[in-house]
Amino acid sequence: MYVKLGGCTSRRKSFISKYYDVLAEFNVSRRVVNKALKYLIDRKITISNFNIEQGNVKTVKLLFPSETREDLTHTLVIGEYGVKCDCEASALRGYICSHIVAGLIILDMFFRSVGREFSIRSFPQLHKYIKEHGGNKS
Repeated sequence: MYVKLGGCTSRRKSFISKYYDVLAEFNVSRRVVNKALKYLIDRKITISNFNIEQGNVKTVKLLFPSETREDLTHTLVIGEYGVKCDCEASALRGYICSHIVAGLIILDMFFRSVGREFSIRSFPQLHKYIKEHGGNKS
């Protein structure tokens, strides 16, 4: 059952606001979260490698088409030792980009679907990325 609230169902609204709240703690703007959710809704993400063993993330490799160049694909890798994206915002500026946010949301949805706990707040690879890059400066 869905309750319509101003063009948005209450279930979807709570789903989105949960990610806004969690990622705001890491200084990620709503614009970046919206962009990540747009990737998910438009189903533009290609999952290249998804390896999870005993509830631990071993390797997740996602491919995102570039919004500005037709022949370019950005690669996001979430592994045991960290998070890496080759887009300009992440690689050059050190920001938590929309690709990283989309990858974390995918992991959260995957673990929820199999009944396991996953917390973006306590995800060690994200904390390592923030420590190395200083988090979002915006």
